[in-house]
Amino acid sequence: MLSSAMFPSEMLSRRMRLVLGIAASLLLGRVASAEPQSPADPKLYVLTFENTKPVVPAGKRGVLALQIRPADGYKVNREAPLSVELESARLKFAKTRLGHKDATGASGAAGAKSASIEFKANFDADRDAGDAIVRVTASFFVCDDKICVRQEAHAETTIRVEEE
Repeated sequence: MLSSAMFPSEMLSRRMRLVLGIAASLLLGRVASAEPQSPADPKLYVLTFENTKPVVPAGKRGVLALQIRPADGYKVNREAPLSVELESARLKFAKTRLGHKDATGASGAAGAKSASIEFKANFDADRDAGDAIVRVTASFFVCDDKICVRQEAHAETTIRVEEE
């Protein structure tokens, strides 16, 4: 015969498990819904290479300049994670992974408070003439006064390597 003391504690244990299970489900649902529901919006920024010289003599040093320009009302978050990866078969970059320390603001001062940021990456050109394609992958956050949105951008540019 069961004692009456065991039955209420068993019921309490079942109720606690049920309550904890529901709480965990709700919590996990909130965590999952906190992630972005849509892919990065390319209208929130523009990647440009306009300060890059498009022609470099063979075997010489050049500079790739990449700008991230957010749309009006947005800025690149300088405290959130940010990375830029560079890849080229014909150009040898001094650094292939860039971050906050490598960025300058529109005024050109490192760490400047500007909506846009720029990265300058030195490279040595191949000794053979021809087109060198540079592929860029950038991960960053653009923010307005209310929200920050993670962006993953892919771009490429061509630099002409010419014989001297």
